[in-house]
This record gives sequence, structure tokens and C-alpha cells, in this order.
Amino acid sequence: MSGLRYHGLAVATSVVTLAAGIVVGAGPLAERQATRHNAESQQLRERQATLQQRIEASTAAARADRALAEVLAGPVARGVLADTTVLVVAAPGASPALVRRAAKVVKAAGASVTGTLTLTGEYVDPGKAQSPLEDLVLRLVPPGVKFAEGATPIERVGTVLARATVTTATTPPTSIDQKAAEVIAGLIELRALKLSGDPGDRAQLAVVVAGPRTRGGADRVTGAEEALLGLVAALDQGSRGTVVLGTADSAAPGALVAQSRGSASVRTASTVDTGGTAAGDLALVLGLAEQARGRAGRYGSGPGADALVPDLSAAGANG
Repeated sequence: MSGLRYHGLAVATSVVTLAAGIVVGAGPLAERQATRHNAESQQLRERQATLQQRIEASTAAARADRALAEVLAGPVARGVLADTTVLVVAAPGASPALVRRAAKVVKAAGASVTGTLTLTGEYVDPGKAQSPLEDLVLRLVPPGVKFAEGATPIERVGTVLARATVTTATTPPTSIDQKAAEVIAGLIELRALKLSGDPGDRAQLAVVVAGPRTRGGADRVTGAEEALLGLVAALDQGSRGTVVLGTADSAAPGALVAQSRGSASVRTASTVDTGGTAAGDLALVLGLAEQARGRAGRYGSGPGADALVPDLSAAGANG
């Protein structure tokens, strides 16, 4: 028994000694871990402060750049669109703020805005293309309208609508086109569009403000996109020029600016994907002036853009 008691006492002593060693050793280890944690936390705080300073500096620089662009854009664009008339067309879902800004910008450049034409969901509804929309416009089609061979119902509607709202005349019309007014009145009655302005007052240039991307995706054109692209093409062919204006999202695959850039039917229209910015304002004004001279371009910072703005050296040559 004495041997067993001695063995048990030895084991107990070893356990106590081991536990004491662990406790004694844990103190310095915990201190080292805490020291390392504090040092890493301090490094992270310093890095965060440095990054925050860089962000603030970049934000301030971007704000200064925007302010400078706004200051310079006004004088460059002033008078560029003098003695011209412009129609603003809002696609379904287009930002009202961007539509108002587009009208304000072209007015500041010297143009007269004949009105704002707002398309509704009825206009881009494939089920309404032939009846009642095409049925109406074919009854009221103004003289001189020619439809492209193989044109779809909604493309024929776009052709007649363009004839009722824009003109290729080198001088602004001085009277209301009654036939055109009848077309507009009929489409308003069908709730396909709304017009802020006088029906039958035709413009020389057009701005189409893009709405949000449709659900068709980048690989196919939906009925709504067919309606919009057909109208853009008709406006461009029936006027002295058309610019499709949108924000950065409009240049994403499947959106109207991107679709316009990739469509053979609207290759002579210009596009701008920086709407709502000083650069976009300038690109819109100079793009319209460029259109009146028979030239087109893709402007902005999104996919497919060739330059931020048109050639500034040509500003003011709008004839």
C-alpha cells in the first residue's frame, strides 16, 4: 500500500506541477499575443487613415474637375445651336430629371425646343404595334411618307411619327403642320405618347433620352427595343440629325445606347452615354451641331464610345 500511496502522490504532484507550469507560461504568451494584436490594430488604423485621406483627396480633385468642366462647357456650347429647333423624346422610363436637363442644355446653346414627346408603354407594346397603332397612322399618314421595304408595323408607326415631329428643312418651319398635328392627336388619344408642346410643330434635330435597360438581354432585340430603335432610325432619317442620350447604364449590353451603337439602321445617329454630367451636356450640344453638318459619333466613357466629346475645334460651326 505504501508503494501505491507513494505512486499516487507522485502522479498528483506531477499534475499540479504541470498545471502550474501552464498557468505560469500562459501569462507571457498572452502578453505577446496582446502586444502583436495591438500592433496589427495600429497598423490597420494607420492604413485606414491613409486610405481615407486618399479618398478625400480624390473626391476633392474630382469635384474640382467637375466644377472646371461646368465652367468651361457653358462658353464652349453657347450659341452652337442658334437658329435651330430641337425635339426632346423621352423613352419609357427615362429619368424626368435627365429629360429636363437635356431640354435646358440645348436651350442654353441657342436652340428652340419645339416640345417634349414622352413615349408610354403602349407605344413599345408589341401587341399594340399593328392594331391600333399602325391602323391609326396609316389612316392619317401625311403626304410624302415612304416606308422601307419589309418594314414592320411598329417601324411604319415610327416613320409616320417622325414625319409628324421632325423635318430636314435647313430653316425652322414657321407654321404648324396640320396633318402632322392629326397624327400626334391620334396617338395621344391612344395613350401611346404625351406631348408638351404644340402638335404639328416640327423640329430640325432630335434628342432621344434613353430609359432603363429592358429584359431582353444583350443577345436579342425585344419588341420594345425594336420600337425604340425603329423610331430613332426614323427620326434620324427624317431630320437633320438625332442624338441618343443616356447615363452610364445605357451603354451596358442590351440598353438603348448600346443597341443604337450596334444597329445598322441607326448608324448615322450619334450616341452619348454620359448624360447628367458636364461632359454629357457638352457632348449632347456638340453632337447635335455635328449631326446638322452630316456627321455622327459615339461619345462618352462606356463601351463603344470613340471619344468623350466631339471635336471642340468645330464648335460653333452648326450650318
